[in-house]
Amino acid sequence: MSMVQSGELHYVAIPYTVRKRDITQVKEALGQAYGAHVQLLAKIDTVESIHNFEELIKTADGIIINRVDLGLEMAAEKLMLAQKWMIDRACQEGKPVFVQSQVLESMIQEASAHRRDAEDVTSGVLEGIDAFILSHETSIGKYPVEATIQLAKCIAEGENILDYE
Repeated sequence: MSMVQSGELHYVAIPYTVRKRDITQVKEALGQAYGAHVQLLAKIDTVESIHNFEELIKTADGIIINRVDLGLEMAAEKLMLAQKWMIDRACQEGKPVFVQSQVLESMIQEASAHRRDAEDVTSGVLEGIDAFILSHETSIGKYPVEATIQLAKCIAEGENILDYE
């Protein structure tokens, strides 16, 4: 709480956010710090979170899509469709979207990204993802610096073709 009150923290992620109440409880706990300089991100970790997504996106300041945990509960082809839908809905609401996990998965063991991973990031930028969170790539991966550099390159390529005006 001291980091929140000092203004050093800009986002607080709420893991396993399932319903609106999960977010409002954190808002209440943060008190006056909420909104002044702290935004709440609902982590979408479960299928139940997806079922309640409409109330979560309206209550939270943004979302984090956790692909690893969601992938444990749903098939890959359904996860990608759900991710696309959540990105679209968040963009419609004007809320930031973060994607966590399995971003540049190939770089856990290899010094360069597989084409499919690079395409996934660049396509994500074009779809409206605001930020990517590297997990295993930087925590247990053999090439954390290279993964971070590759992520920046992929993001830059996607942003270069977007017209922000």
